[in-house]
Amino acid sequence: MRKAKAKKGMGFKKAQQQIAKKQGIGMERAGAILAAGARKASKKAIKANPNLKKVSGMKKKREQGNGSQEVQEVWQNKVQVLI
Repeated sequence: MRKAKAKKGMGFKKAQQQIAKKQGIGMERAGAILAAGARKASKKAIKANPNLKKVSGMKKKREQGNGSQEVQEVWQNKVQVLI
């Protein structure tokens, strides 16, 4: 038995056109709305559609432990400024 072929989703430009037409706004603003939605996408959604990673501003996967060290340094700097 054959596996059903997955349907290809619409591209960024097509989705942008639909937003612009539906809301009566320009293409640039529609692109901003679409990109904001992509940035808010869950891990599950990104796994299902890896193309969401191509949107600028998407968080990259950090090395383990590196992010927490940066946060600690920022907090230490803020505490020093307050003292």
